[in-house]
Amino acid sequence: MTEDCFSNRRRSACGGLSADFSLLFPNFFSTILNSVPFEVISLSIMAELAIVFGICLVSEGIVAFLPFSFPASVISMLLLLALLMSGLIKQRHIDRVCHFFVGNMAFFFIAPCVGLIEHVDTLLSALVPFLIVCVFTTPLVYFVTAWVIQLMMATRRGKGAACD
Repeated sequence: MTEDCFSNRRRSACGGLSADFSLLFPNFFSTILNSVPFEVISLSIMAELAIVFGICLVSEGIVAFLPFSFPASVISMLLLLALLMSGLIKQRHIDRVCHFFVGNMAFFFIAPCVGLIEHVDTLLSALVPFLIVCVFTTPLVYFVTAWVIQLMMATRRGKGAACD
């Protein structure tokens, strides 16, 4: 019964949610709410959010102790990478929340874009150096990324051959 109340087809018949959140986040709700009971999703998503935000909180603490400024988001990504690579956190532990974040990434860029619009005069005064940096660093990032991927694929092939 609970599963039927949260499906899109029977929402009004069960007197369910007043707002249709599936319209706001179609990738997230359409695949999850129609297939799994809501109680299980709430606990699972809350646990996944706790893991992600816990890592962010730990990285904020690390930044507070550093003698130099460093973005906490970068430390968070490095911590998450280390935890995933070590196996302490499995991909399935954060899978749904990560799909939600990636599926709705454009929404998270609204506030930074508004901030850029507020400081357009400052940006225009430094436009030429900014464009020069963009022109030179973009290909560099592409080449380094391609090289790292090739290195990882070669390393993975080497490990696969050693296991066979």
